[in-house]
Parts: sequence; structure tokens; C-alpha cells
Amino acid sequence: MSGLDAAAWFARLERGERELGLDEGFKLLYSPWSLIGNAPLALLSLNPGAKIPHGEAARLVSDERGNTYAAEREKARSPISEQFFALCEMIGVDPEDVLTGVAIPYRSRSWSALTPAQRQGGRAIGLDFWRAAFAIAPCRSIIVCGAEAARLVVRATEAREIARLPSGWGKVQLRHYRDPRGRLIVHLPQLSRFQLFSRAECAPHLSHAFGGVL
Repeated sequence: MSGLDAAAWFARLERGERELGLDEGFKLLYSPWSLIGNAPLALLSLNPGAKIPHGEAARLVSDERGNTYAAEREKARSPISEQFFALCEMIGVDPEDVLTGVAIPYRSRSWSALTPAQRQGGRAIGLDFWRAAFAIAPCRSIIVCGAEAARLVVRATEAREIARLPSGWGKVQLRHYRDPRGRLIVHLPQLSRFQLFSRAECAPHLSHAFGGVL
């Protein structure tokens, strides 16, 4: 049991959607709800895109089919999902064992398509959820993609920056944080723009950055 109630969070997301004037749907987890209390590793990106994966409802708190990227791999052929699989292979974890989700649960065509009030409202809901989830989650490490999502995770976990590392992609850096429970947080750039796991020059830097994640 995760200690969090999925139905209560669904109701809160619906209420937030109405209050913020949003209508493209929402999703918190790209994995089953039960993984909150079982996953050794978590991975977060910013928010869901407006495009809804094949056969999936517009409004979900979690994906009970399993990992969304795995369920949609053959249909979507998404560059982001392939980066996710390459990451999992590199660190030796089954994609189905990764608590995968988003910092802000509301779908949008892009982050800039949301108004400042919608962004702030989405941040507040995401912060409340992840603060509660990470308080009980047994994961040893958290991987987060993008600066906006990283700021939210750092706040949710009360983590502190401990290192900046080269990525092998120009001046782009990888960052390490450590939270009071000793969990390592690895901050990556947005993998939709910086496909680090497809670039040979990044491989040794990624191997170093992810050493000891599991």
C-alpha cells in the first residue's frame, strides 16, 4: 500500500482542472499507483503533452497497464521514450520497476501554452503530491528532467546541490542533489531536446553521473 489515496487525488486533479480553466486532461504517474510504495527508482519530467497515447483516457492519476513508455513503445516511437529505455538499460533497471511521472499533472501543447496562473496552480498541486509521495516512497534515487521539474523535486525533498558534472554535450551540465534521507537526485536536461543517451560523447559522463544510483 502506498499510503496515498488514488481516488482522492483524482478528485483533487479534477477540481484543480476546473479552477484553473484547463480542459486537455491530466496524468500524474506513467506507472501503476502501487509503485509509489515499491519502486527502487523514480523518474520525473515536466508535464504530459496534449497528445493522448493510444487507448488511454484523458484523465488519469496512474497507468495501471504498467509503464506508459513501455505500453506505447511500438505505437508511439517517441524519442523521449527511447531515451528512457536507454537510461534504464545503462543503469540496469527494469522500466516497469521505475516510478515514472510528472512534476505538474496537467496536459498542455507546451509549457508556454499555460498561463502564469495555470503554471502556478499546477506547480502547487504537483508539489503537494510529490512531497507526500517522496515522504513514503522507498526509492533510493530520483532522476528528474528539466529545470522546472528539478526545482519542484528539490523543494519536495528539501534536497541540497552537491555537484555539477559535465554531460558531454557542450556546456550542458548534470547536477547532483542529496536530500535529508540520503537519496541522490540526478538532474538531467530535457531529453526531448538533449538526447544524451543517443550521443557517444555523453556515454562516459552519464556512466559517471549515474554511478551508485541503485
